[in-house]
Amino acid sequence: RTGQISSTFSVMANRAFVYGCYGYTGVLIVREAIEKGVPIVIGGRNREKCEALAKKHGLDVEKDVFVFNLDDEKAVDDAFTALPDDVTTVMSVAGPYSETFDIMIGACLKSKLHYLDVTGEIEVFEKAFHLDSKAKEAGITILPGCGLDVVPTDCLAAHLKQRMPDAVSLELAFGTLGAVESDMPSASRGTMRTMMNGLGKSTLHRKDGEIVPISYGSRKIPFTAEKSTPSTLIPWGDVSTAYHSTGIPNIKCYMMTPGSLDRTMWWASFSFVRWILRSLPQSWKEKAIPEWGPTEESFKNCKGVFWGEVTNSNGDKLSSRCSSLPSYPLTAVTAVEMMKRLLLENDPEKHGFQTPSTMFGANFICEADATAKFEDIE
Repeated sequence: RTGQISSTFSVMANRAFVYGCYGYTGVLIVREAIEKGVPIVIGGRNREKCEALAKKHGLDVEKDVFVFNLDDEKAVDDAFTALPDDVTTVMSVAGPYSETFDIMIGACLKSKLHYLDVTGEIEVFEKAFHLDSKAKEAGITILPGCGLDVVPTDCLAAHLKQRMPDAVSLELAFGTLGAVESDMPSASRGTMRTMMNGLGKSTLHRKDGEIVPISYGSRKIPFTAEKSTPSTLIPWGDVSTAYHSTGIPNIKCYMMTPGSLDRTMWWASFSFVRWILRSLPQSWKEKAIPEWGPTEESFKNCKGVFWGEVTNSNGDKLSSRCSSLPSYPLTAVTAVEMMKRLLLENDPEKHGFQTPSTMFGANFICEADATAKFEDIE
């Protein structure tokens, strides 16, 4: 590899490397990239699965597939060195990112490759933020959170900041609306692994600019004009990213918790219950992780819904809503759109750590997803 990225990209002259290609979300991203004409090479730990996916999408199994394990730093460095010179961007779909981020971002910095992922983990966003100067020195962009975590909520936060520039407090919420609760799509294997790693940990929010624990909290969120839904505080990625996008020092994030889920979250907030959850054997956690993920059929009657509210020091409030494609389909669309834009243009002004809205603007969610739109609530 030359280790150099041209200042201006010709249309689709460069390729992206999708690592973790055969996992649930990886498969969706690869398919979306092929359908949208975004050139990629792929990789992962399992050669058989990588090659099967390559053949399915007409990729060259000899030239477009790179197999290596993230447990071996030298193997990772060697694999990145072997990537074709026209690969300028890495999309990591290998989580939990608390386990994979350090080695992948290290390889990207050495090889001078832009780094993207679909994490929602606060600690990973904060690590990425603290690598801002190193990324600028390397001439690359670090852009985590390219999917449901945290594109729509980050764009909504930036939109609300534009509406109220003097905001000092921000509350965000997200959920899925379906025909009936039983139609709600489940989580993928990777998402569940990340959730299992977080069992028993405290909920976090941002207070006066600092990320700190917070006890259980819930409220009804007006995701639609017709109905408000119980929602519970969770440590969503925006506790990190919304602050870096807007500068608003106080941030809370809620997840829609309909039916018995709200009561479950309440029980899980007690310290003795968190201790029990932390003490669960790894073998039990593994059994709770699905082999794959939700069916495409489960998304047909669903949509993602998002709500946000800002408050200034005078107590004035403004709120907005947004709707979009549901979770995983949205992640594939936004992740590939971000890959495409980075392949088309390498803007030195955008090197370093970025969030979706600082990179592409508050309206990015509406540009990437034709079904998405903001609704300002007066």
